[in-house]
Amino acid sequence: MTDPKRVLNEFYNVCVEARCHFDLYRSMYENNPTGTQLCVNYAPYFFNDFIRIITRMLVLTSAELPTRHSLAQEPISRQTTYC
Repeated sequence: MTDPKRVLNEFYNVCVEARCHFDLYRSMYENNPTGTQLCVNYAPYFFNDFIRIITRMLVLTSAELPTRHSLAQEPISRQTTYC
């Protein structure tokens, strides 16, 4: 059973954190026209790079999964021979 006071306290903490993020956003962009223009100009570059990084990570991870599976099927020799 969950304690209502604990749930309410956690909700309060989330709200305080969201308010801090909003205040930071407003101080950086809404009150500063050059900051707003900077955000508008460079946001497409940021999200383009972000999407490219995530896509590469997903492709590499999905390409690596069959390799791990096939390696797991082969017996592993624990003996080492030194020449």
